[in-house]
Amino acid sequence: HRPSEARALAGLAYCDWLASRFRRAHATSQRAAHLFQMLGDAVGESDALATLASAASCLGRNEEAVEAA
Repeated sequence: HRPSEARALAGLAYCDWLASRFRRAHATSQRAAHLFQMLGDAVGESDALATLASAASCLGRNEEAVEAA
């Protein structure tokens, strides 16, 4: 079930970000954002992209962080 998968990935990404596992948060939030985009869920996509932007920033990937934000 894709919507549940997207929500679970977004939640995992946020938890990884809170635990300072930025590489995992980056990869997982990227997958979540892609799924939300495929589903047409703009709210979910924006939440996943916010986590992606934060993780990218912590990893020093500033251009990617700005693009995701």
